[in-house]
Amino acid sequence: MKHHMVEGWLYRKVNNEILYLLLKRSSDKGGFWQPVAGRVETSDADTKEAALREILEETGISKDKLGKFHDRIHEFTINKHYLTQQPIPPIHEVAHAFECFTFKCNMDMNNDQEHETYGWFSYEQALKLLKWNDNKDAMIKLNRQINEEKI
Repeated sequence: MKHHMVEGWLYRKVNNEILYLLLKRSSDKGGFWQPVAGRVETSDADTKEAALREILEETGISKDKLGKFHDRIHEFTINKHYLTQQPIPPIHEVAHAFECFTFKCNMDMNNDQEHETYGWFSYEQALKLLKWNDNKDAMIKLNRQINEEKI
């Protein structure tokens, strides 16, 4: 499969505000905030399916709690290991997004226990919390798409 990694952004509309779901990685895995993310498995038909699988694994949120789909909001290549910053073979990452109809996450489903907590944040809060520029770029593009739909 061409793409090796995927992000699954979740957002929720509350009154007139958009909130974004971020997960905080456990301290042994960097301790930073990020969207749902993971590898595309050979069993995944495509990156959308991989994102849906990762969302279920990392948050317990199933496809029936998701609405509008935003295809390929951002794509980028990773060339360094996220913890050591040592060079690695290039990994292509695709970001998709979904509107979400629940606030509740069940992070106990993830066998890897890669995240310690989660939160729903405003655009400004989330931008401050995100560590990686590519995550910020994806969220900026998603926020722009959502706001353009309101017009």
